[in-house]
Parts: sequence; C-alpha cells; structure tokens
Amino acid sequence: MSEPGTSSAAPRRRVLVVDDQPLIGFGLQRMMGDDFDVDLHEDAELALKDLQDGKRWDAILCDVMMPEVDGVEFHERLVAIDAGQAARTLFMSGGGYTPRTEAFLKVMKERVLEKPFTPELLRERLEQVFQRSSGA
Repeated sequence: MSEPGTSSAAPRRRVLVVDDQPLIGFGLQRMMGDDFDVDLHEDAELALKDLQDGKRWDAILCDVMMPEVDGVEFHERLVAIDAGQAARTLFMSGGGYTPRTEAFLKVMKERVLEKPFTPELLRERLEQVFQRSSGA
C-alpha cells in the first residue's frame, strides 16, 4: 500500500512523433493521448535540434518519406546524437520508396509500421521499444 499523497502508478511514457503531415501527427496523438504524453514535430530538422539540445523520449515515431530530412537521414543523424534514442525509433511508411529507402527498411524491418496501422499494432510495437530500452 502506498503512502497517502503518493502515487503507485508508473509515470506516463513520452513519445515523439515526427511527420510532415499534421493530420497524421494529430491522428497519432489522439490514438495515443490517453496513455502517453505525445509531442509532435512536423519538421525533422527541429526534432533533431531538440534531441541535440538534450530532450529525450521513451519512443520516437518517424515518417520515412518527408521533404528535406527523410526518415533515413533522421536516423543517421540521430545515431550520431544519441544511439540510445535512435534504437527507440519506429519508422512509419506509406510507400513511395527510393532504392536507398528500400534498403533501409529491409534492415529496420522489425521497427517499421506500414501505414495504415491499427492502434493495437502501434501499442504492441511501442511496448517492444519500452521493453528493449529497459533491458527486459
């Protein structure tokens, strides 16, 4: 039994969504909002700046096909900033691949969510990220 005024509930997990399409970001935020604290970034460059500045999340969802900085470059640059955060990243894909992207997705196959995906699949994959990062 916990002391009065203390909570035995686990802290809410923080998830960053990086997707250049605001409606997708808002949809994901609604999908996860009851269980997670969700931050949205439409600009991968700004997300990388936050990570460079020391912000951290329990998981990151990153679209693969984005202008300017795509998911492949986002991952490459994130590895240089914080490999642990890079390992907590899931990649969302809706098609339209380049040969470079196809090769990347083959390597990352266990961490790819093909759009559209169900809330159940998203939660399952997020739980896998949380378990890997906690060493369970």
